[in-house]
Amino acid sequence: PLIRLKKFNQNSLLELARRSKHTMVAYGNSLYVFGGDNGKQMLNDIISYDCNNNSWGRYKLKLYRRNKKSGS
Repeated sequence: PLIRLKKFNQNSLLELARRSKHTMVAYGNSLYVFGGDNGKQMLNDIISYDCNNNSWGRYKLKLYRRNKKSGS
């Protein structure tokens, strides 16, 4: 899979939510926050908040490199 979801307890999510310079979007009944800066390093993750279930999640990105086809 390109994206894996990893669950965190509420205390660690509070720490994950502290960030600036991020991008946020509302889709359906959820909020998604991508990347940003936590004051120590740049972040490359997605955290989500499900408004219906009052729950948080964190997506870890695992990117795959495509192989170039020879002769094209």
